[in-house]
Amino acid sequence: MKKIIALFTLVMGLFILSACNSNTPGGVAEQAVECIQKKDYAGYIDLMYYDDDKVPSAEEKKQFEDMLKSKAEATYEKKEGIKSYEVVTEEISEDGKEALVRMKLVFNNGEQDVDSINLKKDKEG
Repeated sequence: MKKIIALFTLVMGLFILSACNSNTPGGVAEQAVECIQKKDYAGYIDLMYYDDDKVPSAEEKKQFEDMLKSKAEATYEKKEGIKSYEVVTEEISEDGKEALVRMKLVFNNGEQDVDSINLKKDKEG
């Protein structure tokens, strides 16, 4: 059980998501979890934030996508997938450029977890 939670946290922690696709950090976090729920790993990768000088190539993005798919499917197979999710808290930094969103995940096997997602605002907002 702890390995599954750690793995999910690792997968979510590996990626700092970009807030350009929603008006609130919670909205972006919900989009990210929805992508995992629907197995839209390319959509999840599109939400990721990259520094201008570190934008990955299409091949690198595909590698990220494959890694995410492998980790997510291994993690959620045991929990029978994500049934529902909700934002528990949003903590926005004083400068408004970063946020920490805690999400409650309910799984189809009845288990529940609260996980954290780190967000960073990009140039587009």
